[in-house]
Amino acid sequence: MTPPRYHLIDLSGPNPSAKFGLRSRLAINDAGAIAGACDDRAALWERGKVHFLAGPGTYAWGINPKGEVAIEDGKSGLFWRKGQLEALPIQTQPGERVVPRDIAEGRTVVGTTQSKGLPLGQAWVLKGTIFRWLADAAEARVLCPDGRVAGFAHVAHGDVPVVWQSNQIAWLPLPTRCKTGRVTAVNAAGILVGSAMLTDDDQEEGFPTRALRWRPGASPEVLFPGIATAINDRGWIAGHQTDTFEGVGAGGVLWIEGKKHVADDLIESRGHWHVIEVHDLNNKGQLVGQAFYRDELRAVLLDPR
Repeated sequence: MTPPRYHLIDLSGPNPSAKFGLRSRLAINDAGAIAGACDDRAALWERGKVHFLAGPGTYAWGINPKGEVAIEDGKSGLFWRKGQLEALPIQTQPGERVVPRDIAEGRTVVGTTQSKGLPLGQAWVLKGTIFRWLADAAEARVLCPDGRVAGFAHVAHGDVPVVWQSNQIAWLPLPTRCKTGRVTAVNAAGILVGSAMLTDDDQEEGFPTRALRWRPGASPEVLFPGIATAINDRGWIAGHQTDTFEGVGAGGVLWIEGKKHVADDLIESRGHWHVIEVHDLNNKGQLVGQAFYRDELRAVLLDPR
């Protein structure tokens, strides 16, 4: 399949100093609404305008098809819907904060807790009013169509990709050359994507990470050097090439039907723009991420023509 050509839209608009989308991972739904942060506040970009959702020190990490947003606020986390905010019913210990990572319909939110000095706390899932802890030293990232939760857990040798079914945890398989990895996204068919790190003896090309795909009932597939961050229901996969695990992207990538396309090459009249990371994509093929314009980092939307 021939990939679409894209028009690049600068999400900072006429005021680049506002720096929308530079403090958190961007997320986009099928309506084209983009969740992120602006001026250290959770914000939503819609039809060329930025709307603040919460106060200072907040970050929007996920948006569902209805436009509901999960927000980190340094406390119990927030749920935003149609201009209304409510705290997530999650009890934490002193010094802990709740970090929502994804939100689905039915007021379903997944994430982790964090505390000072610890990279991971406890993974959790909230479905409506029903809350459940999943595991210590873990992070829940996505909700699968069959009700499972996917993410990663920290073990002695690093992070490993996992899924939770009710109270049971299962490790996802990794390619033979990899010992650590993470799940980052899922689509309606239950296909998971993420990344894995090569062992020290197998690192090559300056890229120690490999983007992975887990299809139901199949072995994990290595896609390209880098990280897969999102997958849509058409099976398109977005991500970026990188030279460090979860590090700064060296270039945005779109993977379609077995072929890798560099985001820069798909943009009409690219000029001085260089897309370094693609964070998310929707079923219309719209991509959101970060790019350099000359030497200035900005958030961008790539809109198919």
